[in-house]
Amino acid sequence: MQLSKTLKTTALATGLGLALSVPTLAQELKVWELSSTSEGVNQNWEDVIAQFEAEHPGVTVKFETFDGESYKKGLAVALASNNGPDVFFNWGSEDSISLARNGLAADVSELGEGRWLDYIGEEMLGPFSMDGKAYGVPTHSIAVYMYYNKDFFAENNMDFPKTSDEMFEACKKVPEMAGGSAFTVLGNKDQWRGIHYVSMITSQYVGSENMLKDMRLLNDADELFTDPGYVKALEFIARMEKEGCFQPGVNATTADMSDAIFTSGGGMSDYCGTWCASGFDRQGFEGKYAIAPFPAISDAPKENQNYILGLTEGFQISAKSEHKELAADFVSLLLTDEVQAQRLVKAARIPLNGANVDQYADEVHLTIQEVVADLPNYDGFAPILDVDLNGKLVDVYKRGIQDVIDGRTTPEELMATVQEEARKIKNAM
Repeated sequence: MQLSKTLKTTALATGLGLALSVPTLAQELKVWELSSTSEGVNQNWEDVIAQFEAEHPGVTVKFETFDGESYKKGLAVALASNNGPDVFFNWGSEDSISLARNGLAADVSELGEGRWLDYIGEEMLGPFSMDGKAYGVPTHSIAVYMYYNKDFFAENNMDFPKTSDEMFEACKKVPEMAGGSAFTVLGNKDQWRGIHYVSMITSQYVGSENMLKDMRLLNDADELFTDPGYVKALEFIARMEKEGCFQPGVNATTADMSDAIFTSGGGMSDYCGTWCASGFDRQGFEGKYAIAPFPAISDAPKENQNYILGLTEGFQISAKSEHKELAADFVSLLLTDEVQAQRLVKAARIPLNGANVDQYADEVHLTIQEVVADLPNYDGFAPILDVDLNGKLVDVYKRGIQDVIDGRTTPEELMATVQEEARKIKNAM
């Protein structure tokens, strides 16, 4: 099977146009996923599709991939049409629950019997569940770490900062030692990297449980986002910009550009997800970096500091799909012992089913091995604002972070806007 025949990266607008105009074949299963430049990720998908088609004679998988921002904005529109995907990737959070709430994602509670529930516990469906019913299936986890230039820190007899006080000292020292290179990089033109920083910082000030209550609008309208920790988190990232922790022009730098700045020596660290290691390797930086958790914020409550930014990802089935049983078989295949192991080896996806992982320990990327060993040390995942936040507030927060970094608005002004919008949405529910 040629990858070009099964894996097509397109703009979502093109995909939507096709979805609205081309009827789905009787034995065609349409699967949507995020695009990737990783050869391992793409090879893994080719293997999975080949296995599924071999196990389901006469069925063809139409596999399409899209960039993240376009995907988020266009997925609901596609699902509302009559020819959207049968199976689609999503984040286990408000992103998936909102589709269930709007009748776009199928209830898969009964479909799990004899399928994915043979490989994972029912309690693991929580991030995709609402009112006691499952509307999606988790297939793997991701986490975000500080990747740092280990040679630079070793040569200068420096430990990577464990606290924010140490980090701000490093923000002053690193440019002097590294010929002007920044302590860390941030590509926030796409807005999602900045919100990763703010999510991690906010979780330390506000606490993960309190954040989730606000983000899902569970608190009373007048109490939403009023914890002073929200303002403190924005003040923190503004201080990072003011004190030169980042490279110049963060809001004009894309995420991919910031990664390239890191691997080329323009910054000595990069706050990035577990998917980033293979990208750094492709840029010639293999073996030159190590990972560490985001520094503990010195004036934040201690009980909030043992969390790592991350989440569970998986797949949902369209409520309009005419092939729900086939779709359930496809999702279940992703959780089988061998597929889970191979997704770890080739795609660096942290498995939920580790039955076969030990057989391939030597083949797993060293950084991912470190992550798998490190994750049990934390109390849980800190929530990510653009994933768990009510959808109508996401753009307000993301644009606002850019404005705070550039000094166009104050943390207090942004949070006042967030509070006002949250109250409107809550009162309209």
